[in-house]
Amino acid sequence: NFLHVLNELRVERRWLNLHELIDSIFRRTRMTAVFSAMEDGATRERNLMAFRSFVVNFETGGSKALPQLLEHIEELKASGSKIPLPKTMAENAVTIMTIHSSKGLEFPVVFLCDLSRKFNMKDMQDAILVDGELSVGCNRIDHRRLIRYPTVAKQAIVRKKTAEAVSEELRILYVAMTRPKDRLIMTYYSKTLLTELENINSQLTMPLSDDLCASVRCPGKWILMAALCRTEAGELLEQVGYNNVSRVWEYPWKITVCDLSVEHTM
Repeated sequence: NFLHVLNELRVERRWLNLHELIDSIFRRTRMTAVFSAMEDGATRERNLMAFRSFVVNFETGGSKALPQLLEHIEELKASGSKIPLPKTMAENAVTIMTIHSSKGLEFPVVFLCDLSRKFNMKDMQDAILVDGELSVGCNRIDHRRLIRYPTVAKQAIVRKKTAEAVSEELRILYVAMTRPKDRLIMTYYSKTLLTELENINSQLTMPLSDDLCASVRCPGKWILMAALCRTEAGELLEQVGYNNVSRVWEYPWKITVCDLSVEHTM
């Protein structure tokens, strides 16, 4: 398994950016989870994220090749310099940051907003897709009928890359939800909320089916699935009808629906 992962990373380094390569290493080896489970895991995880930030900054400066990064690290070691750790967050202050930059950090209260944001799947629309295992996939042009459509090879690559992208988004959501120490507040907005709730509620099983979870295209849908499996989701269930899977869980949620179409007066 080690040699298999190593060979795949060697292939990926030929076309991935440095930060994408680091993320791939973390994802494939589960490095952050392994080190965070060790003694003083929070510090170890923070050091890993500091190294990632160091790589991103190095790449932003115009150096994008792996040999250049390794040479720069050797120069730092020779001079006795260290990779700078992320700055400590100020106390009693509100900090706005991306989920990636929050890795390894903890806060008393976290607002996780914009969960209705769609996943970025633009890469799947490229005319030619490349995969280390599935090779190359492209569109086929039928000049007689004047149409263009993806080949079977491209469809296979799209399916694999989509599954990988969705899995990565789920890991990112996990990172965000594990940053607070005391309270997590999540928000989701949709103009078609009732339709979305009815669609999810009609497919709910316990445990949730793999197909339903894999069909998600924004992080908030996973939250809605979990919410509809809880008895605290009364305001949601009143709109779509009750189901057979909702039950009481050990740690209760507070679930509130706000209708923005209704005018509110002070």
